[in-house]
Amino acid sequence: MGEVLPLVVGFDGSPAGRAAVEWAARRAGSLGRPVTLVHAVNEYWMTPQSGSYGAVIAAARDLLEDGVRLCAAAAPGVLVRTHTHSGDVVRVLSDFSEAAEMVVLGSDKSDPASGQLIGAVSQQVAVMSLCPVAVIPVPDGVERAGVVVGTDGSPEAVQAVDTAAREAARTGQDLLILASCAVPSSETWAERPGGEAFEAIVEEHRRLLDRATAAVKADFPGVRVRVHLETVEPAAEALLRAAATSQLLVVGSLGRGGLRRMLLGSVSHRVLLNLTCPTLVTRPAVPVPA
Repeated sequence: MGEVLPLVVGFDGSPAGRAAVEWAARRAGSLGRPVTLVHAVNEYWMTPQSGSYGAVIAAARDLLEDGVRLCAAAAPGVLVRTHTHSGDVVRVLSDFSEAAEMVVLGSDKSDPASGQLIGAVSQQVAVMSLCPVAVIPVPDGVERAGVVVGTDGSPEAVQAVDTAAREAARTGQDLLILASCAVPSSETWAERPGGEAFEAIVEEHRRLLDRATAAVKADFPGVRVRVHLETVEPAAEALLRAAATSQLLVVGSLGRGGLRRMLLGSVSHRVLLNLTCPTLVTRPAVPVPA
């Protein structure tokens, strides 16, 4: 039996961070996995002269103890470890991802008026992580059901569909597979297809959905699969709308045209900026050195 890897949670005490801890704890409880709570603080030299680095570390440890209590309340009996680390949170979580089943963190979307980068941490962690990354928004009280996944036929999308099907099978949920052949309105350079050209594109995407459905039914015969071919809204917007009342949205690490390990992919990027439900970003398999 292989090593049981933990769910690593980046915890900052924010409402979304607390939601991420509770989500991870419930998942860990259902899978029999441990949880590792991680909090990153500035390095010593970045501490204001008027402050005490010891006080910073003490506050971080108190915060993590609060996270432990959240875990215990959400999933009693789950093994929880805590780590306080100095340095950039993205680098810290990336390092932890090397021996993690999943990295979980709250969405860090902020008000554009504040001048802060929106979703900076979750975007960077999703790019740098060596394992899947789940980004959890603040709960909104919506009753949720179902798993949603998008596909464009790329290898990354095939992996995302397989992951989504596994999640649907594990949780007893329906699976919606979505594909979009719409041209984003922002891409004014692109001509919108019509007539036979458009029908050929639509037919190609229908076949893509048929292949994805057949693969899921072959590997997960108990999962109820629905498909949706979007012809008006671009993929990101269609996925966000479909996932508005879903338990989980799964997206690939990048789609067609991306640069591996450098770009997250335009669809995943837009989704993470506008989360409507817990969202899982898959990661490509890491090649084993010869």
